[in-house]
Amino acid sequence: MMYSFAFFLQTSSISTAKCSTEQLEGVKVGDHNINNLRYADDTVHIADSQEKQQNVLTIVTIESEKKGLQLNAKKTECMIISKQLLMSVCNSLCKGERIKQVRTFKYLGFTITSDPRCDTETQKRVGLTKDTFIKMKSIFTTEIEDSTPKSIL
Repeated sequence: MMYSFAFFLQTSSISTAKCSTEQLEGVKVGDHNINNLRYADDTVHIADSQEKQQNVLTIVTIESEKKGLQLNAKKTECMIISKQLLMSVCNSLCKGERIKQVRTFKYLGFTITSDPRCDTETQKRVGLTKDTFIKMKSIFTTEIEDSTPKSIL
């Protein structure tokens, strides 16, 4: 347990690191700058341009190495989320290796896709809800004895 907490502190300090006096930029949500999402040992870095994303990746790589951690370029993935139908190419590099570009990935059970719509996730959840109601069908179709409502009251 102590190892997990120490790892969280290390990755937290890496994610909030500053390069010179420039803070890592992400995307604006209301008044907040969101540049990463962290859960356990998973981290998602967010940027609104290719240049900012490469900057974040470079800073995270450098700061990780300062703390004795290595960023695995083979396990690192890049996704460009865009309304445009034509898919942009991710040219990000980590230690000289090109980062694998993906169209979908799962984060905490939620499927994130390269188009900004949530159709896949919505369909998945509607399907799960339908399956649950089918399994509960007997609750809605079983006849209740005449004495049951009286005992509840």
